[in-house]
Amino acid sequence: MSRVITHLKSKILYIFLALVFFLIDQFSKKIIESTFILYESKTVINHFFSIIYVHNKGFIFGIFSQSGNTYSTIGISLLSVASLLFITLFFLISRNESKLFAVGFSFVIGGAFGNMLDRVKTGYVIDFLDIYVGTYHWPTFNMADFFICVGVGLLILDIWKTGSAKTIP
Repeated sequence: MSRVITHLKSKILYIFLALVFFLIDQFSKKIIESTFILYESKTVINHFFSIIYVHNKGFIFGIFSQSGNTYSTIGISLLSVASLLFITLFFLISRNESKLFAVGFSFVIGGAFGNMLDRVKTGYVIDFLDIYVGTYHWPTFNMADFFICVGVGLLILDIWKTGSAKTIP
């Protein structure tokens, strides 16, 4: 039992880091919500980066956002909750001692929690980061999405460096 407690204590710093990422995400969304009108856009860097306030009722990068179906909104919210519970539990029981692995999961958990909370509370997430080059346009996203992508990148880097994805005995 004490081994389990020691193992969980080693994860506390990274759970705190996930909380910091979650708070950054929530704070950034509150700033956008309080200073922009829905669909208002402001160019930050010409022909490259704008801030636009939109509600994303869909899933990753707006998939299913046009359905307007209450069941899809509920389904997406339930999937968000289940995914967050799964990745958090996976992180907590993992035996991987790599700091890169732990920081990667902190990014993913913090971002996933930010978007999940929004979906459960309102049925949508606030997206506002808009990147485009010429005619190429990346789907509008938020800080939580950014954190999730950085976290996944760090997890891939950890697997590449260690040559193994084994994390559970």
